[in-house]
Amino acid sequence: MKHCCQGQASAEFALALPIFTSLVIWGYIYVQGALQERVHGQQMAQLALAHSDERHSYELALLDDADWNLRLQLWVNMSKWSVLYPRVDYPTAFALAPLELLSRYERGLDMGQVNLWDFEMAEFGHFEWLRYQSLRDDWSPRRQQQLEARPQRLSASNLLDNGVVRQIQNLIGATPVGRELRSNSLIFGHVDTDVVPFAAICSDPSRTRNCQP
Repeated sequence: MKHCCQGQASAEFALALPIFTSLVIWGYIYVQGALQERVHGQQMAQLALAHSDERHSYELALLDDADWNLRLQLWVNMSKWSVLYPRVDYPTAFALAPLELLSRYERGLDMGQVNLWDFEMAEFGHFEWLRYQSLRDDWSPRRQQQLEARPQRLSASNLLDNGVVRQIQNLIGATPVGRELRSNSLIFGHVDTDVVPFAAICSDPSRTRNCQP
């Protein structure tokens, strides 16, 4: 009886071993393929977001599956679809919605609200498989003119910076008690980007008195 059970166990093990080995090999191949497809999808998202502004400016459509698969060697299951579109429904856009009308007419602001690109990839009939977002412009000033113009356009006193007000200032400034109201003294909407005096910047200890030894 004991030899019979041992023989049965050996037969079951001999049958189970190739099945288990096949499952392990199949699982390894499946996981490797899924991870490789995910990597290709992430690369597609990065490329699509990097070219989003340029393709949108020239009204070019998003690359199709043939471009991704054949030309760029990025293979993704053909059952998946991808879409790239700009968004304005993110929290910062809602908070700054009152400034949208102002930014259209104030050239110095240059703070567009359509500022977020969204790339989505999903399988037909299923939830999204991959999603990436990219902020196209963080509104950081890239030129000295933007550094001065943006806060200047948002200040209420900038509305008083015109020739009529300056003439009134100069008339009042002609009086003994109104010297500080002259147009060259009281400048409405003025923005000083160099808040720290140059002499106070410790760039050369031998020439700047404020530098600590």
